[in-house]
Amino acid sequence: MVAHLKPPGSGTGSNPRRNWLLLLLPLVTGLLLCLVLLSGCGPAAAPSTATPIPATATPVPAKPTPVPATATPVPAAPPAATPVPAKPAVDQAAILAAWQSSLHAKTYGLGKGPNNLCSRCHSPRNWDPKAVPGPAPNCIACKFPTDKEVRTPPAGTNSFIEEKDWKNIGCDVCHKVEAGVVSAQIAMWNNATGKYDSVASTTQLCEKCHTDSLGGSRHKVRIGGGAHTNQIGMTAKRPIACTDCHNPHSSKAACTNCHGNVFKDKPNQGHIAVHEKMGCVVCHDASGAKVEPVTKDDVKGEWTTLTVAVTAGRESTTAFPSHYLQRTVTCTRCHFDANPWKLRSFVTPTPTARPPTTPTLAVTPTPAK
Repeated sequence: MVAHLKPPGSGTGSNPRRNWLLLLLPLVTGLLLCLVLLSGCGPAAAPSTATPIPATATPVPAKPTPVPATATPVPAAPPAATPVPAKPAVDQAAILAAWQSSLHAKTYGLGKGPNNLCSRCHSPRNWDPKAVPGPAPNCIACKFPTDKEVRTPPAGTNSFIEEKDWKNIGCDVCHKVEAGVVSAQIAMWNNATGKYDSVASTTQLCEKCHTDSLGGSRHKVRIGGGAHTNQIGMTAKRPIACTDCHNPHSSKAACTNCHGNVFKDKPNQGHIAVHEKMGCVVCHDASGAKVEPVTKDDVKGEWTTLTVAVTAGRESTTAFPSHYLQRTVTCTRCHFDANPWKLRSFVTPTPTARPPTTPTLAVTPTPAK
């Protein structure tokens, strides 16, 4: 049996429009659902027309963060270092002037006799190593101040050098000189070898000449004594090298360089004005040397010690300050009886004359009445 379907709204008593809306509603719903599904599975969206930034593009720097007012300021660059001033060049003109005032610039006073052997120390550039002492009276390097004429030595022996040819003890004797420039390093010129002998100290340099000679002249300087070897317990600085007391170029020295207050010390009654011309060594000598006033014009009237030389059996003395000293003083080395300087004697004190006393007059008693 076949059922016959009736179109919607064909029923008895139904609304035909309403039936068609009910029939179309599922169709519309399904169509909308299909559209939604198709939109999710559709092709990818078209690319944007904007140009992409390549990976290697330089990034735009961010704006700098402003430094707050309280931030620590960046330290400024340190100032340039102050250059160290160069050491002043040695004033060789001043050194030369000091040398010209020294005894080393005036070494010729050798009297009238052969002086070549003396020049070994007194003028090393004049010394002839081949010169030898000849027979008497030229047996040694001696001086003959009493002769009227200069003694001419035999040929080939100790010769005589004129003063105009004398070179003294110049800079080139104790220093190497190259291209007119004097080296600060010390050395001793040796005319025998034509070279410089090396020396270890200024004292060793001085002792090249200040030593005892074979001829009997005592040029050796004895440094020491109780005052300078701590035998008396002093704490002051003591000289060790010659240049501790002597200027190396003027050769001048003064005890007051170290003992500046000796004339202000009250206990030392010997340091008084009456002894102003007395050299310190006159009283403080420890060698027993003779003392007397110097007669040279440059230091006339000043007292000092003497060095003794024995030449050809004759004794001669030369003013030379003693370097062998002591603190104790013996006044009688000058103030002795009948001294040639007419100084007051402390050996036999001169009695002090007293004024005569007035005799007391005798009083004659008056007889009683």
